[in-house]
Amino acid sequence: WFTTNVVESEAPGPYPEVASRRYAEPPDAMYARLRAAAESIPRWRVVAADEVRREVRVEITTALPLFVDDLTARVVPEE
Repeated sequence: WFTTNVVESEAPGPYPEVASRRYAEPPDAMYARLRAAAESIPRWRVVAADEVRREVRVEITTALPLFVDDLTARVVPEE
């Protein structure tokens, strides 16, 4: 019955479907796509966007019973 409130794609955890993804597109272009997508999804509200860190923080309001979840997404260039 226990669920965690924090899930990270970098660390192994209880949700293997949450994983980092790789894209061939340049990091700045991917960040622009990430931000545009976050701004277009119903019940998602961008609360912070950092172009330098390529990070977007979002509050997601569920349909019922109106809980608010936090999401942070980053675009990280491969070394």
